[in-house]
Amino acid sequence: MSQSNTNVPQNCWEFMECPITVKEKCPAYKNNAGIVCWFFWTAKGGCPILRIGEGCNNCHWFKKNNPDKIEEMF
Repeated sequence: MSQSNTNVPQNCWEFMECPITVKEKCPAYKNNAGIVCWFFWTAKGGCPILRIGEGCNNCHWFKKNNPDKIEEMF
């Protein structure tokens, strides 16, 4: 669960080490939007691995890669 050496955020499903059964249910994965997965948090109940439906403020990946967005979004 570490970032790549290029300092570019990895996809959320890589950080969370999501199995394929979770990825198949994930709107961010289906849309290849793992760096901006919060755009999909309301879709179909949110993040299928964390079961986050109320927002991303409890997600470790989001907090790590977007610390300044927490206050902007919530």
